[in-house]
Amino acid sequence: MTSSFKFDDRAIDWALFAGFDDLWYHILNVDPVTETVDMLMKFAPGACCVPHNHVGATKTLVIDGEHQVWHLNGPDPETPKIKKPGTFSTNDGGEMHQEAGGPDGAVILLSMKEVGGRVYDLLDDAGRVTRTITLADFQRGFEKQQARKAA
Repeated sequence: MTSSFKFDDRAIDWALFAGFDDLWYHILNVDPVTETVDMLMKFAPGACCVPHNHVGATKTLVIDGEHQVWHLNGPDPETPKIKKPGTFSTNDGGEMHQEAGGPDGAVILLSMKEVGGRVYDLLDDAGRVTRTITLADFQRGFEKQQARKAA
């Protein structure tokens, strides 16, 4: 029998997503050669992000809590897929979804691939692109994060 431990994220330099009070990120790596971004996301209990579309291949590992995902272009967009700690998911891109933290929040690891200059697109409620997030956006965020760490 193995013991279970809660993930301790107190030493992580979390940054708030702009426009949210309950959704954070920490960029682990931006690699322009492989065109990938690795990052952690933290959801407060019940916190939900905006609908978005991961353009390229994306890998997700749930580290802590419950990760809820509504697949907006899937067969049942009204029912979230519930992912528990240890759940590893992959997709090839083109996955439109919205995510939230469960009753205790969630921490997830994301590895995202850029395609055609886009990592993901933010969407409005009708599924129209409102903003494109690029590898350069993540690189700027990573540099700000490194500057805070050095200060």
